Amino acid sequence: MSQAENPNTTKLSRRSALAGLSLAAATTVAAGAVANTIAVLGVGPADPIFSVIENYKRALVSRKIALEATWDGGNPAFEGLPSDAPACLEAEDVHDEALDREWEAFDALFTTSPTTIAGVAALLELLVTDPYFDPEKPHLSGELVIGLALCRLDGQDRREVVGDFMTNLASTLRTFDQSRAAVS
Repeated sequence: MSQAENPNTTKLSRRSALAGLSLAAATTVAAGAVANTIAVLGVGPADPIFSVIENYKRALVSRKIALEATWDGGNPAFEGLPSDAPACLEAEDVHDEALDREWEAFDALFTTSPTTIAGVAALLELLVTDPYFDPEKPHLSGELVIGLALCRLDGQDRREVVGDFMTNLASTLRTFDQSRAAVS
């Protein structure tokens, strides 16, 4: 059956085809712009760095509690006991496990890429805080997270790890700059 014999077919002119394609392209660009705007405004998927930062903060608290429960941490229950008493050694093992979790959470700070500008800002703010600050013992403070990173990476190729970390932050910022430019 030819097109002339079938009344249900429509002849697609070049002009109609181009108009349809233009509408589809405009819709796609608009959808992308909306998605970028949503991401820039932070209403999109959650930035994974926030949970990594919270996990690190929880690990810090857990380790501090575990340290205070040790002989070295001044646990009054161990007063008069030698540091190698079974109860003291058990508390030390709990502390060591908490310390391992703290370092795992710490390492995740440098291997998780933020996906929002707010995530980059939160991570940068954390890097210049003293995770061990104790207002009751200010003389023991003075470590910054970024300083700990340099010490922690001492046995590794620091340039590679720090370079990857900074490249990830820069990439996130570039992505959002491009998104912002596409929206405007």
